Amino acid sequence: MPEIAKAVLALDVDGVLNEFSWDAGGHIGPWAKAECVEQLDRIVVEAGCDIVLVSTWRSLVNNGLMTPRGFGALLMTHGMKEAHRLVGVTARGRLADRGEQVRAWWRANPQYDRLVALDDMNLGYDDWGIKLVQTDGRVGLTAADADRAIAILRGEQP
Repeated sequence: MPEIAKAVLALDVDGVLNEFSWDAGGHIGPWAKAECVEQLDRIVVEAGCDIVLVSTWRSLVNNGLMTPRGFGALLMTHGMKEAHRLVGVTARGRLADRGEQVRAWWRANPQYDRLVALDDMNLGYDDWGIKLVQTDGRVGLTAADADRAIAILRGEQP
């Protein structure tokens, strides 16, 4: 019996799970919007994928302040049902090198044969051959974005 293909979603947070907007006091908007978290859950369920955190929020894990499981629990407090699918985070590094960091993580985890990045910025994903679903950071993850990510993770889009 052939092995079932495994897919992974490289997840940014700001501009994906929220609208990346600053108020007059210099504070970012809500940590996560329910409708964006709902779309993330839909991606995970419909594509059967795992999640690797690529957001600058990964520094909480990289600095030992939280575990991937703890970050998953944080996602759960904001309505994510499939947060247990968070399997890791990318290494420390510059924001501009995010594509390279994701590629290195993917190479170190060969059990995944499909990958899509979900980010509001293209931070070198194209340079490393990583498919990107780019959200509008002023809105966050939409149903149309989720549909594209699901198609890529299922292998339905090149």
